[in-house]
Amino acid sequence: MDRMSELRLAADAKEVAAFLRGNGGSLISGWTVRTEPGPDDEPGVYWLKMRPKSVPQDQYVARVAWTRYPGAPPSVTFATKVRGRTDVTNAWPSVAGARPGNFDFCAAFTAEGYKTHPEWASQHPWPTTGNPFLWVVQVVQGLLDRHYSGRAA
Repeated sequence: MDRMSELRLAADAKEVAAFLRGNGGSLISGWTVRTEPGPDDEPGVYWLKMRPKSVPQDQYVARVAWTRYPGAPPSVTFATKVRGRTDVTNAWPSVAGARPGNFDFCAAFTAEGYKTHPEWASQHPWPTTGNPFLWVVQVVQGLLDRHYSGRAA
C-alpha cells in the first residue's frame, strides 16, 4: 500500500472509531502510519470490537485487513482476541455471509466474497469514494444488529 493510501485509511479510521463507539464497540488497534513500522505492525490491518444490539454481552473481535485502499475490498475475519487466531469457530458470529467453517466472510464487501464470486465485480461494484472502511463496518454492524443468531459452534 502506498503512503497516500495509508494516510487516507488512517484518516477514515477516525470515523470508524466514532461509529463503533456509538454502537458499543471500539477500534482497538490499527496500523499507525510511521516512517518505521514497529514489530507488531501489519500495514492495513485494523482490529475492532463489535457487539450485536440484541445480545450486547456477546463481543466479537473483527480483523479488517486492507491490501489496497480504497481500491479493493478488505479481508474481514473474526479472531479470539486482538492479534489472535482467526481459525477458531466460536470466535465467529452466526450472521449471513460469515462462514466459520471456512474462516472467511463471503459477502459483497469482502475480498473473500469477490474472490469466490468474480461476477460480483460487475453486479456489486466496489465503492472507492467516500469512506469505504466506514461502509464495511456499517454493513458488518448491520448484520450483527439485524441477523445475529448467536455465536458459531
